[in-house]
Amino acid sequence: MIRKWIYKWHKKIALFTSVVFLLLAVTGSILVYKLEIINALVAPELNFISGAKSDDLALSLDRIRIVWGANRIRLVKAPSSHEPYWAVYLKPGGKRLLRTDNLTELTQNLWALEVLEFIREMHVTFLIGWMGHIAGFIFGLFLFFLLLSGIYLWVPAWRRFSFNRVFSKPLSRGRALVSHKNLGILLAVGLLLLTVTGTVMNGWRISGWIFPVDISVNHQSKATSPSEILKTKTLLDIALKAVPDSYPTYIWLPSDHEKYAKFRMRFNDELHMNGKTVVVIDPSSGEIILLDRSDKASFFKRFLYIMWPLHTGYGIPFFYGTLLWVLGLGLIRLIYSGLYGWWLSK
Repeated sequence: MIRKWIYKWHKKIALFTSVVFLLLAVTGSILVYKLEIINALVAPELNFISGAKSDDLALSLDRIRIVWGANRIRLVKAPSSHEPYWAVYLKPGGKRLLRTDNLTELTQNLWALEVLEFIREMHVTFLIGWMGHIAGFIFGLFLFFLLLSGIYLWVPAWRRFSFNRVFSKPLSRGRALVSHKNLGILLAVGLLLLTVTGTVMNGWRISGWIFPVDISVNHQSKATSPSEILKTKTLLDIALKAVPDSYPTYIWLPSDHEKYAKFRMRFNDELHMNGKTVVVIDPSSGEIILLDRSDKASFFKRFLYIMWPLHTGYGIPFFYGTLLWVLGLGLIRLIYSGLYGWWLSK
């Protein structure tokens, strides 16, 4: 009785959600190689030179603010080994990539950036903004049910598993469903990993909207003059001193719309490509008003911090990205074999 109920809802939910999961599989398979595509098409000749001094970083930041306008810039991303260029995020939208040597804009194959950003938005938000994260969370729960129920339905026949049945041809109804079951169990662990990481990330983002953190609460500047603003190098040095053995990734500098100087920092051995340590500085007094170090985080926070790299493969050795790509293609085949078997049974 339970088995029949699970099978019925496995089939119904799969039919209802198949188009969405197909979209996620296709877009996700492309995004796995997003950085490699950008480096090949937009920045083919750039190489990252490690060991940049704070003086050089500060000088580049000041030049970027002068050229692009401090009040037009939302944030700046510093170069890294994975992204050997400056990324300038503008208001109200748009991004520019700059060379590290002379800070000129990269203009080759900019269509690739637009296409990749469209694919990313389609994968992350379904092109419907913050509602897309809620939808992604719900569909993640659906996929979690499909995977667990599929494993449950497969277990009684585990002795009949065969690699030869994964890609059975020609696909009659029976062979399509056998292929679906065998491929599903072959991909189950990897797809569960992607499902859990993606669902947790969406849930985390939603909880941030419900319980936002206001760093300005109860903070009073110690500056002697309201117009006194510290130099970029001084602010950067304060952040680097607060978090030794790290370097900045995302940088928010003071402007008419940004009250504080904020730095995302990555430790040299950190799994997350962009780091999860945050330093917020009062630009008038140099006082650190928030220091959230990833190496001092609770077990729960550390668990959350590894969701993004495990889901995207960014910053992890190439073979892991290849595994994610194979999982994406496998999910496409899994959806096809399931729908084809259902169609033949009508």
